[in-house]
Amino acid sequence: ETAFKKAIQVGKRVRKETRINERSVSVGSAAVDLAEEILGDLKGKSVLVIGAGETGELISRALLSREIGSLAVTNRTLSSAVCLAESLGGEAVPFDDMPRRLHIADVVISATSAPHYILLKSDIETAMADRSNKLLIIDIANPRDVDQAAAEVSGVQLHNIDSLKNISRENMMQRMAEAARVEEIITEELQLLRAKYKRKEAEELLARLYSQAELIKDQEVRKAMNKLSARHTLGEIEQQVLCDMSRSIVNKILSEPTKSLKSAAERGDLEILKSLCELFRLEEKI
Repeated sequence: ETAFKKAIQVGKRVRKETRINERSVSVGSAAVDLAEEILGDLKGKSVLVIGAGETGELISRALLSREIGSLAVTNRTLSSAVCLAESLGGEAVPFDDMPRRLHIADVVISATSAPHYILLKSDIETAMADRSNKLLIIDIANPRDVDQAAAEVSGVQLHNIDSLKNISRENMMQRMAEAARVEEIITEELQLLRAKYKRKEAEELLARLYSQAELIKDQEVRKAMNKLSARHTLGEIEQQVLCDMSRSIVNKILSEPTKSLKSAAERGDLEILKSLCELFRLEEKI
């Protein structure tokens, strides 16, 4: 439990103090980064994702964090598109209706496993008819989904997986540069964790010691109260004073030994811990 809590704490610290989690390294997420870089902002944009496989899902999830206007997913198998779209709050588009959706999309990202083009130059020309805004198409399929000739259509900007690989490589290099600082943080926190484990050994012994002292204190306080009660009636105030005084004596007597024991545990000095067990008969094996 202690280790898991420490791991979560270190993860939060790493994300806060380094840039290890900035910029995507997968091609799918890099496609979204590229679209945002080209357009400046994806907020309010209409995006069509072609392909509902693993990469298509990665792209779709990355898009949602950009506050896009609408997300449409199309796939040759409609049920796959429906499943992905419903899980993300998007719209599933039948594959045959893709040309209609192209006409209103601002961004198209294609990632299918088709062995041939699924978007021809003529499809893009039809989609661009009677529209004034530009269309950004990012093809990350291999082999490619979009005919390269589509880049010749006016108002169309076409990018493929080659440019994305460069972005992914640059992003990975940036993350690797942050890795050294991350390792420093992990080393620091690991030392703190080890110290905590050592202190825990002392704390377990101290708990026994304090429990033993508390038992003796309670017994002696009861004896004192019985003796005093034999002479006159003890009120609640007098009883409370006796309890507080005895508790204070115990805490003050054990204060310095407590500090020394914790310090010894952090240094790994087990002899002192063994001595404590023997002196107070705590019956703890170290």
